[in-house]
Amino acid sequence: MAKAEDASVNQVNTSYIEQQLVTDNATKFNDVRTTLNTKLNNAHQWIVLAAAMSKTTLDVGSTVKEYIQFTKLMGKNLLRKPQVAWYFAEANYNVSKRVSLLKKSVALLVASETNILKASMDERMEIIFNIQEQVAIIRGIINQALFWSRCVAIGGFKYDYIWDILNSEVYTGIANDIINSWNKNLTEI
Repeated sequence: MAKAEDASVNQVNTSYIEQQLVTDNATKFNDVRTTLNTKLNNAHQWIVLAAAMSKTTLDVGSTVKEYIQFTKLMGKNLLRKPQVAWYFAEANYNVSKRVSLLKKSVALLVASETNILKASMDERMEIIFNIQEQVAIIRGIINQALFWSRCVAIGGFKYDYIWDILNSEVYTGIANDIINSWNKNLTEI
């Protein structure tokens, strides 16, 4: 009977050792899998961030090219079609407001001492998407002005332009800027 008990104790010990070995290996496997999943998720997030940054860069390049086309069109038609100059002035006024907003948001980012390299991936994506949104708005302003300028310059489009000028926010904005500058100068005297 003692031999049977010893054999069964040995079998239980062997079974326990095998179970511990399987448990340890399963734990190590799960740790490796968790590490790989984390690294894969981080790599995926970096790829998404890189794609967003490259899209923003391409959008900035396209915006600059479209603005160059716009200025060339304005230069060619300034004296022949004065309405093109108005679209140019209106677009530049609106673009300058957007660029100042973009500049303020970047300055705020720098002032808040947010280190882009230490920021979380969500914060990085938010920063890129904010810049991308401003660039898209600027590009839309330029595209719309370029479209109407081409209609006037190339298509011989006839239109009562004076109402565009009088009803424009730019007209009011420029007038308000001049009045504010005048009042500021008066208060400084």
